Amino acid sequence: MKKILLDTDIGPDCDDAAALALVNMYAAEGMVEVLAVTHCTSNPYGVGAIRAIDAWYGHDFPVGTLKDEGFLTGEQTDNAAIYDLSGRRIMQPQRGQLYIRGGKKFIAQ
Repeated sequence: MKKILLDTDIGPDCDDAAALALVNMYAAEGMVEVLAVTHCTSNPYGVGAIRAIDAWYGHDFPVGTLKDEGFLTGEQTDNAAIYDLSGRRIMQPQRGQLYIRGGKKFIAQ
């Protein structure tokens, strides 16, 4: 049996909800063992959404989440943490590079 660790940035789009639903269905059929589901943004609703989908399928998988504030939360603030496209926090953005701050992409000036 394959062991699964699902990493998701579940939010307003449907791709992560669908992936989580599939993993739940595979687990119910005994095709996979779900070790945990992670939520890699600071959005405060992500964990609740994951738990609701898991509960719908009768599961209670362990859920982990990012503790850094301001990553893909939709907040529009110049003081929010800055991340590169791989999710690494950036302390000194380089001019001309693409980053994420407050859930929005921007090019450092």
